[in-house]
Amino acid sequence: MNFPPRPQHMEAQDPKFRQLQRQMTALWSLWAVVALILWLAVGDIAFIAALIALGGLLIALALRLYHKAQIEGFYHYRATEALLGLYALIQPRLPLPPMRLWVISPDFAVLIVQTIRAYRPQVIVELGSGVSTLICGYCVEAQGSGRIISFEHEANFADVTRANVRAHGLDGCATVIHAPLTPLADQPNRRWYDPRMMADLPGIDLLIVDGPPEGINAMARFPALPSLIDRLNPGALVLVDDFMRPDEYAMVRQWVEAYDLDVIAIYANEKGAALLRRRINTRNTRPTKD
Repeated sequence: MNFPPRPQHMEAQDPKFRQLQRQMTALWSLWAVVALILWLAVGDIAFIAALIALGGLLIALALRLYHKAQIEGFYHYRATEALLGLYALIQPRLPLPPMRLWVISPDFAVLIVQTIRAYRPQVIVELGSGVSTLICGYCVEAQGSGRIISFEHEANFADVTRANVRAHGLDGCATVIHAPLTPLADQPNRRWYDPRMMADLPGIDLLIVDGPPEGINAMARFPALPSLIDRLNPGALVLVDDFMRPDEYAMVRQWVEAYDLDVIAIYANEKGAALLRRRINTRNTRPTKD
């Protein structure tokens, strides 16, 4: 029997905490080295200057932490509002998995529900599975027709999502497919979901782009449109998460320039989101850059 791994503290799962930790360590190391060199060179005057510099660093750190606490407090409140609204909208049979951090935020979950209710897509394809798969499943179930097909590059995470789909009783309308990341035929240095796993996709009415994670490649999610544009029905919607990140912002701009897409809405929620629509009279074009 394989013993389960020990649970991790929240900071171990937060990349921003590790980034801040590295920055603070680098600043302290720089201060210590410069202070030592100056003390050896000019003596006690350097010690006083080092103390002044350290005070400045502490003030800057205090202001940064205060600002972060203010912003986080605002987002915590907004996330709580959105979570309460989400449960009122879909009324799940079981508690939903945790959200935020690398998972979708509650406000993006509400946006998914509102989009599906407004446009009633019959085929929803999702890049990156998880709690959003359950939310889409409940929406499809409520409208009485349609299905959600979710692609996940990590086998373990795909298994977890499948188990959650079964637990919530959404097997009839939600499918999770494990599609490992493989090199693209025309771009060997870029990895994307295995195209063989997407070969039998029907026409798509709503494409939700929330994977793969950043760091896989520059503009890791860019291939979503080049690889799936021929599967998008005229008038199909594309909902993009993490639109506040530079890569996703640049990606959407290039998509709009290269394809017959209209920007329906831009959302200034916690991570940013964009809703695009393929024009009815479309032509399949290919981007000239990525």
